[in-house]
Amino acid sequence: MLPTARLQQYAAAALGEGAGLWLRHAQASVRAAAAILDLELEPPHPGAGRSLVVPARTPRGDRVAVRVDLPGNLHLPEVTAIGDAGVGPRVVHADQAAGLSVVQWLPGKHPNPSSLGASAAVGRTLSRLRATPAPSGARPVQDVIGHFLDVAVQRARRAGLEDLPRLLAADVERSVELAHVDVLAHGDLTAGNVLLHEGRAWLIDADPYAGPIERDLATWILRVEDGQRLAAHAAAALRALTDVDVELLEWLVAVAARTFVAYRASLHRDVPAAAAAVALDHTARARLGLT
Repeated sequence: MLPTARLQQYAAAALGEGAGLWLRHAQASVRAAAAILDLELEPPHPGAGRSLVVPARTPRGDRVAVRVDLPGNLHLPEVTAIGDAGVGPRVVHADQAAGLSVVQWLPGKHPNPSSLGASAAVGRTLSRLRATPAPSGARPVQDVIGHFLDVAVQRARRAGLEDLPRLLAADVERSVELAHVDVLAHGDLTAGNVLLHEGRAWLIDADPYAGPIERDLATWILRVEDGQRLAAHAAAALRALTDVDVELLEWLVAVAARTFVAYRASLHRDVPAAAAAVALDHTARARLGLT
């Protein structure tokens, strides 16, 4: 049950010298859960990067995922609520102290983020998620955005993007002013965290918090490669996800674009055209033409 190289790198970056100890703990926790539930373990999932994810089968033949998150990264009440809402995997066993959860294995494949059909399916799922109250004690969106702002500013300065910190600060300030409705949000809504099956979008690998559903939608539509189609993807999602605050959505698209560009630039990677066009536009919020 060897952790993937990607997980080893992530753990080393997050935990430093404690990474080896945590990796051993994670493997021991998986084995303990397998013994309790009589699971047949499979090799670790190759796509997992921020947690140890081991597919397994129950005695009845049902497939599940045994997952161990880095310290402090398992938000169990929120993850449980996402599963209970029918938009993500249902939790069948958990050990909060160990950072371990066992969840149902969902069918489907990661969608092409340029597909308007995928955006429509995501909109339908977000509509169901928005009806789910955030559990008591869930992280507020202000804390989440504040953390991302600090990290993005550091990355932007390292990459020599001198205007980005000022623009980001203005984006975040206005977004927080507009964000009045807090529901349970996924927190990392990219194509890699969505499974599309028979026209339905399932949400996995959540980093949940209490905040506006507009932030999830902003993260999703930003990843479209063709900047001219941002509005089309937003409109596809909004066919099911009604009563969205369009002004807030446009500000949050700008926040997502600038943080994403800072991240890519700090790694010397190419930046998708859509994100670059929004991030480097000094007129502040993204103009999606939805009003």
